[in-house]
This record gives sequence, C-alpha cells and structure tokens, in this order.
Amino acid sequence: LERPDPPSVKTQRSPVPPPPRSLGSASCDSVPGSPGLSPYVPQPPLSAPPPPPNMPPLLPPPQPAVSLENLVENCQKLLEKFHYSWEMMPLVLVILNYAGSDLDEASRKIDEGKMIINEYARKHNLNIFDGLELRNSTRQKMLRSEINNISG
Repeated sequence: LERPDPPSVKTQRSPVPPPPRSLGSASCDSVPGSPGLSPYVPQPPLSAPPPPPNMPPLLPPPQPAVSLENLVENCQKLLEKFHYSWEMMPLVLVILNYAGSDLDEASRKIDEGKMIINEYARKHNLNIFDGLELRNSTRQKMLRSEINNISG
C-alpha cells in the first residue's frame, strides 16, 4: 500500500504579526457611530485605585535567632499557662514568634486577644462555648436519645 504525502502548507506564513489597530479607527467590531471603541474590549481605568489602608506588617520584625528547642519549650510553657491543648501549639508558636520568643509579651498578646473576643461577644450578645462544654452538651443529647430509644 502506498502512503499519501502528509499535508503541507501551500503559502509561507509571515513571522511578523499584523500591525495593531488604533482605537480611533473604525473596525468591524465597533459600534456604528462610536469613535471606534469596541464594547468588548476592556477600557482602561479612569483613575488609579485608592491606596490600601494602613495595615500592620505581615512578617514579624527581624529578631535574633532562637533555638528550636527554646522556642518549643517556651511554647509548651504558654500552653500549660493558658490550659490550651497541644492542638493550639501552631497558633501559640506564631504568637510567640511575633513576640520575639518573649514569654511575657506573648502572654500579653494572648490576654489582649481574649479580652477583645470577650468584649465582642458581650457587645453582640454571643454565647461562646469552649470545646469541652460543646462536646459535653452534644454527648448528653446523644445519651438521652439512646436512653429514650431503649426505654421507649
């Protein structure tokens, strides 16, 4: 069997792209009577966007290097002081890092955050449960429904 020749390009393509059209010239995609601006082409913004509000820096200020063992030890001390579970270690580690591994400063930041949350809850009449209260209330409901299913 004979194989046919593969298709080939009959005319040479120009490596030079076509010149850009000016916005003022009429084109096929412009609206009649308009100065040649297409409704499908995004228009440049009329003014620059407003500057962002004054935000605190995203990165902590540069500090002397602290050994990993010392950082973890201080983190453990904060977890014990505030009676946090070990799952809170990443958050406490970040707070400690921003405080420059200073236990007193990190404690103040945690206390400040707790005060802000409590004030917000009070102002907005929110009832905030900690995990233990929430878990216990859920367990009690489950136990009551199981008892009702068995006795009823």
